[in-house]
Amino acid sequence: MLVWQIMQFIETQGFLDYLERCNNAEEFSNNLLDKLQDATGRGQSPLAIFPSHVADPEIITIADSEIEGSEPGNRHCYKSFPANARTEEQEEKRKSILALVGGASKQVPSSPAVRISGGPKAESLSPRERAAERERMVLDIKVKLQVII
Repeated sequence: MLVWQIMQFIETQGFLDYLERCNNAEEFSNNLLDKLQDATGRGQSPLAIFPSHVADPEIITIADSEIEGSEPGNRHCYKSFPANARTEEQEEKRKSILALVGGASKQVPSSPAVRISGGPKAESLSPRERAAERERMVLDIKVKLQVII
């Protein structure tokens, strides 16, 4: 009876999938979906695939060659990834964009940006107003992308 149950289990598609995943373990070792499926298949809690709260978090160290007087082996720990280094010219351009967009966000109710979202009046915008509105949106996107990066 036991042999028959084992044979039936071995012939299931789930077991064959499991064997295939085990054979390709290097390829899928960090795949959370596979780990989650395995854990739930074994009746474990889905949270079992994550490291315990007691475990120390991984600390990433980055060699910082830009710090003056730093020795080659010194490392600095960051709580978050540092922003991309910018030249003075790039930083000035970024600040001018921020100032421009900051001024554009303090718009009066009759400004084109308000009328565009207003509906029927949006069609009455001149080509110059439409171009200005597009430029404001492009600047806003550029600033948001720079803040993210």
